[in-house]
Amino acid sequence: MNETAKERRERAELQFAGDTDTFLRSCDIRVHIEHDITTYLDQALELIRCTGKLNLTKKQLPEAPHEARSVFLGEASHFYSLTGLVRVTDRFGDYGFVGLFLKIQGDALSPGWLSHFCFADEILGTRTETWLYRHLGSPGIALPGEVAADLWDGKKIDWISLASVDGERPNDLSAKVPEIRIVGGCEGNIFSHYLAYNAQRLRTEASLSTKGLFVRVNSASNLLSASSRAGQKFKDETATLGLPYEQLVSRFFDEAQQGSFLIYSGHMDFGYVGYEHKEEGWHIKVEPSEYFADITLMSDDAIQQYLATKSFDIETKSHISHVIAHIRSNYVSVFGPRKDKFREQMRTIVSSVPDGARLIILVPDNRVRVNGLLETLTAVDLYIDRLRACLADSPEVSLIYYRDCISSEDEIGDGWFHYDRIVYLRVARAIRDLIGSRAQAARVEAVSGGA
Repeated sequence: MNETAKERRERAELQFAGDTDTFLRSCDIRVHIEHDITTYLDQALELIRCTGKLNLTKKQLPEAPHEARSVFLGEASHFYSLTGLVRVTDRFGDYGFVGLFLKIQGDALSPGWLSHFCFADEILGTRTETWLYRHLGSPGIALPGEVAADLWDGKKIDWISLASVDGERPNDLSAKVPEIRIVGGCEGNIFSHYLAYNAQRLRTEASLSTKGLFVRVNSASNLLSASSRAGQKFKDETATLGLPYEQLVSRFFDEAQQGSFLIYSGHMDFGYVGYEHKEEGWHIKVEPSEYFADITLMSDDAIQQYLATKSFDIETKSHISHVIAHIRSNYVSVFGPRKDKFREQMRTIVSSVPDGARLIILVPDNRVRVNGLLETLTAVDLYIDRLRACLADSPEVSLIYYRDCISSEDEIGDGWFHYDRIVYLRVARAIRDLIGSRAQAARVEAVSGGA
């Protein structure tokens, strides 16, 4: 009978003269992450169903296979979900897929949380689960009682390495791409996960939630304002608003190393209500949770009626009232950029890209699903036409279209520009492919120039 990789490892450990950590360092343990779980859905469900000591969430699915698939995919398909299967290899062999995670992605103020985090007993004792937990940013997790893992002991785990992500070695691009910067909405945090493997440094400026408020950053008006308002005055303003200063100033256009990439996802450029400070001209977009109308028009009664529908605590409700009152008194509302203003803003964005860096713009699809019904937005078509016209003489700027990454209308989620998880993975792959081709072209050019 052939030994399994686990049996060979355990036998070698019994014969090893040193301590456990030294033995593990000799094992050459490598982790491979596969984000496209749909191809391996049965393996994913089996891990949830059968893992024991290292099922750290113990979140069970229905017994019937078709129901289990439906429930799991229903959760995994959300735009804010990150899923991955974990394959482990070492010098004793290939363990196959022995782990699964489903992470609800957070933002700049929150590491998110794990809905599923489970591993097979084959890797018990290797600390792979703790290594991956840290790799994912130490998200929140509710442990259901006693488990065979300590995720927070602080012990250095230097015997595990990341070997591949979606079949690509993580260092294939990192040696060529010094930095990737991202400005976007909620999707910015998703892309920060997928693209972190492809750069030596990654910086993300994305929409965030705080104290009952949602702060959007994904518009040209906000980006250009955020790039020029750093300083004590605006720091005092964010303190008054109770908002995080560091997340409301932008370093998107700071000096960058040759070969860096800037990714801009301005989904709010087609039209939205923002707020401009009457004296300083600062542009911000802040809205109470699930309230999308112009808050400068909210009466005191309307504010109280809105708060009555929310389950926020008294302190949060008081904070929301304070922010609305401050914006009503000190800001004017503006609805998107006019055609001439938008052209000026886009040209400023293009001209502000630091020397040696390349700009990639993500273009939204014109279809959205509202209350289950699919709608086509002519305003988005107009925005795309304007964007193309603005960039007609900027061949150095690359456009990636969401439409090219959507296989069916079923992948368009409910809400504004929300898509199935797989769509964001495809967009991330399109970005990686583009970065790879640009890096290759730059390398060929450098060799030719030096010949």
